[in-house]
Amino acid sequence: MKILWLGQGGLLFVAGNKKIMIDPYLTNSLCKINHSLNRKMKVNKKLFDVKPDVLVLTNSHPDHTDMETIIKLAKKQKNKLTILCCGSIFSLITSNSNCSNCNTVMFEYGCEWSIEGAIIEAVYAKSDDATAFGVIITDTTDGKKYYVAEDTLYSKY
Repeated sequence: MKILWLGQGGLLFVAGNKKIMIDPYLTNSLCKINHSLNRKMKVNKKLFDVKPDVLVLTNSHPDHTDMETIIKLAKKQKNKLTILCCGSIFSLITSNSNCSNCNTVMFEYGCEWSIEGAIIEAVYAKSDDATAFGVIITDTTDGKKYYVAEDTLYSKY
């Protein structure tokens, strides 16, 4: 399995010919909310050429659920893009006309999604977003597991 850091909290996992993108923030949309949130690092625009099979959105923070990025990725899809998202943004995604052709799934702690080469599992994440989750990606070819904590607060449980 190959892993590429996309900047901010975003990651791209490539398992065989399947692509799993987690929390991509590929624009500078936060600057529109607050100018002090201007990106410090430019994003490689070629990342918009990537056509993920699965898009995982772990929480409602705008640097993890960047609608500008999500819309651009959804528009480029020839096949149906699967979006696994936390409950707090499910309505935001499903009500957006640009995502109407997507297979949007409310993903939560305990859920699993399988695609060729990988299993995606939502795990508990303590966060200010009650529906947030962490992710464990299991490479089904070698059994290696990758934990993506995202915006998680410390917890003993």
